[in-house]
Amino acid sequence: MNIQIRVKQLGKRKPIIENKTLDIPKLNSGSTLKIFLERVVEQQVNTFNSRIDNPEVLNFLLPNQLDTMVSEGKVDFKESYNSEKAKVNEAQEVALLAFKDGIYKVFLDDDELENLDDTLEFTEKNTFTFIRLTFLAGGYY
Repeated sequence: MNIQIRVKQLGKRKPIIENKTLDIPKLNSGSTLKIFLERVVEQQVNTFNSRIDNPEVLNFLLPNQLDTMVSEGKVDFKESYNSEKAKVNEAQEVALLAFKDGIYKVFLDDDELENLDDTLEFTEKNTFTFIRLTFLAGGYY
């Protein structure tokens, strides 16, 4: 199933990821929030691991990509120098623990999803928003 996601961080005006479509296999409306998070993490881990298996031979930036990165304040080639593959089960456990600990919140359109056992009714037109609530490093005083 295709879903729309958006990722935000407190203290930032623009979303980190704005309306990205993810194809999540084995996900249906009527799933619990826990199953939803596990499926999203599984898809993201598989995408990460496939980049390790199939590296780009020649990586370069197009002018529009460069302009976007400059406006975001960071220009890079999106290279991953870590050749170790991620483990799906460990990543799912970390994501669920982080949700329970309040490190991030999940919204379905404008409704906050608070309980991992809640059943989600959604379509491909709905947008899931992930908001990271902690500043992980540094800060300005």
